[in-house]
Amino acid sequence: MRSAPTSDASARSARRSGCAPFCLVSPETVEPSSGAHSRFFAPQFGIPEDIVTGSVHSSLAVWLHEAGRLRESDGIAAFTAEQGDVLGRPGRLAVEVHTSRGRASRVRVGGRAVTVLTGRLYLP
Repeated sequence: MRSAPTSDASARSARRSGCAPFCLVSPETVEPSSGAHSRFFAPQFGIPEDIVTGSVHSSLAVWLHEAGRLRESDGIAAFTAEQGDVLGRPGRLAVEVHTSRGRASRVRVGGRAVTVLTGRLYLP
């Protein structure tokens, strides 16, 4: 978690493997109360590394649940996900996996956000 891969190396590796954008996840976390630490890369789309990627955590949460990595209570497995620390912009996501009959049935991902850009799109 302490070093950032170069965008060139990430892009070359992704091209060689035919890989689309990818997420790396680790149970080793910065904060002891967190459940996972992730990093998301999409160099072939001009995103060397994303600060916080809410959308990737919905599928990540299902994967962690199916792998038995999450504790469930009353049909909900909840954890905090970390991302962005290596980039100096730590982000935290509150993630919940709702289950039915032991399988994920719904995922909620949330947290605090900061607007960094606003704009308008005009169509002809």
